[in-house]
Amino acid sequence: MNQMSVPAFSLSTTYNGPPRSLQMWVLIGLYSLFTGIFISRHEPWRDELHTWLIVLQSHSVGELHLNKVYEGHPDLWYLLLFAIKQFTSNFVYVQLAHWLLSIGAMIILVRFAPFPLYIKALLLFGYFFGFEYAIISRNYAIGVLLLFLCCSLVPYRSTPWGYIGLSLTLALLCQASALAALLGCALFGIVLLDLLLHDAASLAARWPRYVLGSLIVLGGLALCYLSIHPPTDGTVGLTGAKPTINDFLKSTSALWNAFVPVPTLTPFFWNANLLDFIADSYKQSLLKSVLSVGIVVFLILPLLRSRLALIGWSGASMLMLTLFFTQYLGVLRHHGHFFLGFVCFLWIQPSLGDYNVNRPGRLVRIAVLAWPVVLTVQLSTFLYAAYQDIRRPFTMTRQVADFLLSPAYRNWFRAGAPDSSVEGVASYLPANRMYYPCSARQGGFVKWNNNYSSLSLPQMVDSIRKHQVGPAVLLLAYKPHGHEVDSLGLVPMRVFTGSIVFDEQFWLYQVK
Repeated sequence: MNQMSVPAFSLSTTYNGPPRSLQMWVLIGLYSLFTGIFISRHEPWRDELHTWLIVLQSHSVGELHLNKVYEGHPDLWYLLLFAIKQFTSNFVYVQLAHWLLSIGAMIILVRFAPFPLYIKALLLFGYFFGFEYAIISRNYAIGVLLLFLCCSLVPYRSTPWGYIGLSLTLALLCQASALAALLGCALFGIVLLDLLLHDAASLAARWPRYVLGSLIVLGGLALCYLSIHPPTDGTVGLTGAKPTINDFLKSTSALWNAFVPVPTLTPFFWNANLLDFIADSYKQSLLKSVLSVGIVVFLILPLLRSRLALIGWSGASMLMLTLFFTQYLGVLRHHGHFFLGFVCFLWIQPSLGDYNVNRPGRLVRIAVLAWPVVLTVQLSTFLYAAYQDIRRPFTMTRQVADFLLSPAYRNWFRAGAPDSSVEGVASYLPANRMYYPCSARQGGFVKWNNNYSSLSLPQMVDSIRKHQVGPAVLLLAYKPHGHEVDSLGLVPMRVFTGSIVFDEQFWLYQVK
């Protein structure tokens, strides 16, 4: 069935086609304006700066691949940043590139997705596409762009070069992130299944094309696995050798976070959820899991119009749940891929051979009416998060770096802990000069391996005194006990608090 024959988010059985040019560009213009303002006011936090630091300290593509082996991410985002590095070392250009990627993704959504214009507007200004995957410069925006490009190519999969184009895009998608690769696997599997069930004649007549395309996708998947598989001493993303029941409940509760990303009204709202007020971790996870089942069973009803689309989203969700349960529980930016996958399969379902707009009837129509409410909630979350990001620093790393580079302290010996929090400060310093006592290294970037020890404050001070030359300043991303500070002879210098990221606030002490 042609993609444009019926809408995925309307009760009628006719679709008026893509939006008029003026409507489309007004919507994209507003999206570009708002996200551009918010990005210009956003202070990059450690994960954004960590990737940039790896790229800046890599002098070739081969060295870049070696430097990122502990990251658990494919190469595409790193290669893009490596290209930017050839012209500038200013992180503002990374933010600019990320902004353009998010705009490109939204142009594809507005132009090709079979949703009414008001649904597209709510999606654009929802939490994930408006804030998490737009303002924070990570590798997820490039995954969103390529996923939406895949969705726009699905209706043309039977054309002479449509399947090859889709396959190449899927192979490239696998280099964006592990979660994007899982969504790509599910999308590819459903396209193949649809061809087998509803276009077998084309499959038989043009099998060399389909075999070539399939080999391209499998090659992309293999390259993704090789690039994210950590060395034996890697520590990224492992929840433990034996996951617990609570880990299972936390992984399933990710569905609730994805569809209802409403934060707590606290200073540290980011990655928090309104149900986090429940102190007991087990009870909190159990309640979120129950709510996840309820909201998902209801909200995915529109997918019942195509059983293939429902199978695709369910399969993608099971793959991601398995990853969260066995490897890494993830946070909101990872959980949002459940929502992203739902949008994609809702997008492509009118193109699948078993699509029936009238199936199963009343329940679907009720769920369709509920979706604008859910998207409006996400719009409110976006506005709240963006307002807070403008009103308060996202992180205090830049302010600390400016303080350390003032004339009075420019030549002091600098040390800090923990490594991951302090690394963002070091990214602003000349030659990234910082001593990390917990990993006993000078400069460089955090490597997620076993070469890290959780030292006590006396051990850190002892290590600093063995390495320091001249006056020294110690940066701590937590407030130490007063009696320890006094007993070690540390002199309080400055406190930097008030950021959104709670563990990127800093207490500075002089080490005599």
